[in-house]
Amino acid sequence: MLRSLVGSEMCIRDRPKKILAEGTKVACKIVQQYMEPSWILARIMEYVHATKKYVIKDEDETENYTQEWRVPWQNVVHLDAETELIDAGGKVLAIYPDSTTFYQATVVKGPHHVDDDYTLFFDGDQSQVRLVNPNYVFRVRD
Repeated sequence: MLRSLVGSEMCIRDRPKKILAEGTKVACKIVQQYMEPSWILARIMEYVHATKKYVIKDEDETENYTQEWRVPWQNVVHLDAETELIDAGGKVLAIYPDSTTFYQATVVKGPHHVDDDYTLFFDGDQSQVRLVNPNYVFRVRD
């Protein structure tokens, strides 16, 4: 989580607690001018201390080339560290099946164990529910 409680006040860190290693699989918020932000599946290429940004590589293998991005560390979610089980009704970002893009969804049924899939309703998905591996689901960020 980007914010931590110290006493009764919220503190925002100016650098990550831990620098993620090259090759680490992450969800990454991409912000482009004149476009809505999007979340993609990516891998860490490196962390640049001077700018406090990660260089990440898009995991979309359907493209002829693989896009690299430089993103603030606050826009990177380490997927392996997201182990919280989210109950029904919870708002999440989850990878849409057969894609590398994360979309907002509502938990219809949460997993009973870490290895069980989530049953999710993706916003705007014509009232159809989908099963998603918990490794690709995390609570919505501000």
